[in-house]
Amino acid sequence: MKQITIALFLLFVTNSLIAQVFIRNGEYIVISAVNERVLDVAHEKKENGVNILVWDHTGNDNQVFDMNFDESGVFSLIAKHSNRSLSVYNNDNKDLSNIVQMDFTKSTGQFFKLESVGRTDMFKIVNVSSDKALTVDPSSGNVILMSKITEDGSNGNLNQYWRFSQRVSFANTKSKKYIDVPGGSQVNGAKLIIYDSNNGKNQAFDLISVANSDDYYIRNVNSKKYLGLAGNKIDAGVQIEQQDFSGAATQKFLLEGIADFTYKIVPSGSALALDIRFQDTKNGSSIVLDAKQPSSSQNWIMYSYNPQKKSDAAKQLKNEVKDAGKAAGSKVVETGGKAVEKTKEVTKKAKDKLKKLFK
Repeated sequence: MKQITIALFLLFVTNSLIAQVFIRNGEYIVISAVNERVLDVAHEKKENGVNILVWDHTGNDNQVFDMNFDESGVFSLIAKHSNRSLSVYNNDNKDLSNIVQMDFTKSTGQFFKLESVGRTDMFKIVNVSSDKALTVDPSSGNVILMSKITEDGSNGNLNQYWRFSQRVSFANTKSKKYIDVPGGSQVNGAKLIIYDSNNGKNQAFDLISVANSDDYYIRNVNSKKYLGLAGNKIDAGVQIEQQDFSGAATQKFLLEGIADFTYKIVPSGSALALDIRFQDTKNGSSIVLDAKQPSSSQNWIMYSYNPQKKSDAAKQLKNEVKDAGKAAGSKVVETGGKAVEKTKEVTKKAKDKLKKLFK
């Protein structure tokens, strides 16, 4: 049984007011915004020098990367199947340089930083040495290094935009049924329901960390739309629906650990949780908000999603939350001649263990 430790880094602001961007350490699939394919080590090879490209999500370990930040926001990406690092070939700083896997030697071509893409859930992955971005070559699908393209206020260059995801499904502990987008609907505003497991993409979700936060966006893999609240209201009885991305508070959710494998899904900053309407366990029952209570209808087991496996062989993501706190330090700098005010340093440590077990 393998164990992954996930630590949360919060916002760190330097004296020069440059914000470092963090998400949780841990194992991710890394999704290209240009074609929804994921970072992939070609042909599942384990040797040095193998190309990194984008490919359809298979659920195999050559598409899983372990992400590890240092305190400045710099990170490495280690391929799970080979234990080798995503690397700029020969540590080259030129455009069109190839991205490969290599032994992790802490060379300059193996360290990256995140740059948030404004008003989205996406990032640029930027090599620290060259300040150039990982880019999908549209002709070959290979990942290469290229100069950053300035955002144009709308889409920018999607070939340089990425999402970091854990791909999961949620089963209700009372009904044993899964959160489901009915009929695989692509429609904005489609209301979510519970339904028997089908291991389909309409029951699979990208769990995407919100930068510098405990919160997540939850995006359906089939429709590419996000869990949100009908009418953007955080009230008891409001139905859960899928929406186009807005980044609104009503699209951000906190996972509160209840027991091994099990969570309440809570709109950020609220005292409400996702529940089954009237606790009706039949197929097609609506998912709504209700006041948090110790009810099994509000508890959801999180499974890793593998498109190649039947649901009865799905792997569980065991998330044991130990409340040892979180490590965070921040400095608040006031401009316009105001004095520099330092916030109190809080020592916290958070460990999320993800243990994959067969159901």
